[in-house]
Amino acid sequence: MAFVIDATDRPRVLVRGKDGPAFVHRLSTQHVNALPPGEARLNTLTTDKGRIKDVVHHAVLDTDTLLLVGHRLSGDDLCAWLDRYCFSEAATFEVVAGPCVLVNAATADAVVPGAAGLVPWAMARHGDVVALRTFDRVDAAFAAVPAVLLVGLRADVALPVPDTARDVDDVAAMAAGVPVAEMGEAHTPLDLELHDAIHWSKGCYIGQEVIARLDTYGKQRKRLVALVADDAIAAGDEVVVDDAVVGTVTSAVSSPLSSTSPRALALVKLAADAMPCPVVVRGPSGTRAATARIRHAAQVPHD
Repeated sequence: MAFVIDATDRPRVLVRGKDGPAFVHRLSTQHVNALPPGEARLNTLTTDKGRIKDVVHHAVLDTDTLLLVGHRLSGDDLCAWLDRYCFSEAATFEVVAGPCVLVNAATADAVVPGAAGLVPWAMARHGDVVALRTFDRVDAAFAAVPAVLLVGLRADVALPVPDTARDVDDVAAMAAGVPVAEMGEAHTPLDLELHDAIHWSKGCYIGQEVIARLDTYGKQRKRLVALVADDAIAAGDEVVVDDAVVGTVTSAVSSPLSSTSPRALALVKLAADAMPCPVVVRGPSGTRAATARIRHAAQVPHD
């Protein structure tokens, strides 16, 4: 499954300065202060209410330079948010002007040798191109397809030319259960099961008390699930179990990869051990039967 998809709408920011690593460490959910050059993690920037500001790939380029690649903010907005919390730290924030594409592993390896062997969230670099292993996609057989972001650090860097429509990736991402539209201030990282982005023994960060309390006291009420159905589902439809509304469809595609692959994602009040679970989806176009199941890309909770 080969694809090259334009990803220049992703925010890409360089954090420079001797205090940069400690500064981003202080703001974010992940333990990234001591990462050596060449290491990367999935990370989350949260509000004081523990809600998602952005989910970022955090890559260490050298001892005082970080690359942050997000999902929802613009580059300027990400820089502005970081600058809001930067007081006396020696750190600057710069939007990367280079190109960015999302590709399959083999295509990435031809540009950045070794990229095909990256484990989730890891990085490789070749000159002015950084490869970041991101959320998997799936194929029609529902098998995982590793996906890699290629980020050009300069405007004149040449990357593979996009040849795959964004809506094709939307279908493959939806089938894998990759949260995209869901990454925002309406939800916490726990709602989206972004456990890999949280270091649970790390000290204070923005929103840490809220997230820790949700985890410690088992207060997580919603989780992102995938919905499989024979008929169309639309964002905003209600998810119903035993005549009670348990959640809302957050995103959907019109044509799934196959009859057994998800066509929508929903945030629901259902326990993980209840999956797969028969549900009813109810909206303006009527009601239809569906099955809720743990999404393919769900991450493992901490011990």
